[in-house]
Amino acid sequence: MSQSATVEVEDKYNTAAMLMTRVAFLGTVATALRAGSARRAPFWRRSQTTMSFSIQDTVAASDVVVFSKSWCPFCQKTKKALTLEEIPFTAVELDERDDGQDIQDALAEMTGQRTVPSVFIKGTHVGGNDDTQRGLRDGSVQRMLAEKASS
Repeated sequence: MSQSATVEVEDKYNTAAMLMTRVAFLGTVATALRAGSARRAPFWRRSQTTMSFSIQDTVAASDVVVFSKSWCPFCQKTKKALTLEEIPFTAVELDERDDGQDIQDALAEMTGQRTVPSVFIKGTHVGGNDDTQRGLRDGSVQRMLAEKASS
C-alpha cells in the first residue's frame, strides 16, 4: 500500500471515529433530556429562581403576563407583537427557571393549555400565540386592557 493510500485510510478511520464519538455524545444528551436532568437552569441562574413562585400573584401584579420559553418561536412572535403594539408585559421564561417545569404543569392544570406561550391579560387567560395575535388584530386585547383600566 502506498503512503498516500495509508494516509487516506487513516483519515477515513479518524473521521469515522470522530463521528461515532459524536453520535455517542448525542445519545447521552438525548437520554438526559428524556430523563429531565437537562431541564435545569444554568448554575448562575439557579440562585435567582429558587424562591417560591405564585402564578396568581404574578398574574395579579401585571396587566399582561406571558409564560414563555426563550427559544420558542411562537413565544418570540407573541412578545414581538406585544412590543410592536407598545403593550408592556411581564415575561416568565420557564426554561430559565429551576421550577419552570412545575410552573408549566400548574399552568396546564389551571388553563387546560399545555403549550407556551400562555398569555394572561388583566388576570384572564387568553390562550397562546394564535389567540393573542387574533386578539391584537381584532382589538379585543386592547379593549380588555382599556376596559379593566377604567373599572
